[in-house]
Amino acid sequence: MQKNTNWLVKAMLAVCLGALLSVFAGCGNAKPQQEPGKAAIEYITKDNRMERVLFNDGFLRSTPEITSGTIVSNVYKGSQGMMYGKRAINGMYWAKVTTREGITGWYSAGDENGQPAHTDLKTTQKNYSMTYPVISGISPEAAEKINKEITDYIEAFKYVAGPVGNTLQCRVTYNKNHLLSILFTSGAVLNRTYKVTDVNNSEFWQSITKYCFIPELHSDMHKENLVAPLTDLQYAMVFSLTTGKRLSYDYFLGKNKEQEVKYLLAQNNKQNNIVMDCFYIESGKKLWAYVERDKGPETGRKLVNLSDLVEKQF
Repeated sequence: MQKNTNWLVKAMLAVCLGALLSVFAGCGNAKPQQEPGKAAIEYITKDNRMERVLFNDGFLRSTPEITSGTIVSNVYKGSQGMMYGKRAINGMYWAKVTTREGITGWYSAGDENGQPAHTDLKTTQKNYSMTYPVISGISPEAAEKINKEITDYIEAFKYVAGPVGNTLQCRVTYNKNHLLSILFTSGAVLNRTYKVTDVNNSEFWQSITKYCFIPELHSDMHKENLVAPLTDLQYAMVFSLTTGKRLSYDYFLGKNKEQEVKYLLAQNNKQNNIVMDCFYIESGKKLWAYVERDKGPETGRKLVNLSDLVEKQF
């Protein structure tokens, strides 16, 4: 009887131990679950540490000589070129550079008026870091749509920034309740030259101006070029994580708010053209939309707070 009892006890202990081991084994293999209503975010960062020349008007030349036959292109004050090296020739400082437009040549700061001058080059060694997100953790179809929109923005950004680059920072401002909001911030690109053929290619040009603001273009000394005094790359996106669809700001404001939006924009007596899908949200029913101003010292994209008009809970 005692032997049978001992055998039964051992059998029960073995069963319990096996159950415990299976529980712990299951815990060890368990994968963390994606929080419902949220996306997984991976940030990609790329650095551009090249030294750059800050142009102060003048010309880009095929050789470091100030003659009419060496002019390749004019350059504008405030624009930049990626520098490969510099040297002093006959008392003038020259740099071998490539512009945002992809043109390579020689530049001297003393070349503004076509006359030699003992002027050193203005340069910067800032790291123009670019950061953007990749979305996962939701349905593949929705993630594909969102990542495609982000990729299209990044392609427009790269086109404007050119080989010189530009700093791009990215912040996810809202990621829950099946909504995703992304804000891109970047400094304006000054005096960027665009090819007339690019501007006249309506499909291509719309793919650029959808994501960045370019005010009225001006003629250049070369007939095949047009110049924008600035190109504003600030941008924002809000998505449905269920469908991957872009949302417009009026999705959150409810019906019949157009007049209230116009009144709010008119408070500072300036022309503001609001961009329907260029906005971002934050917790607490906060919503900021970008408006675009074509002229004046505040040309470019500016934020306007539409939080007081928000009706939809998020």
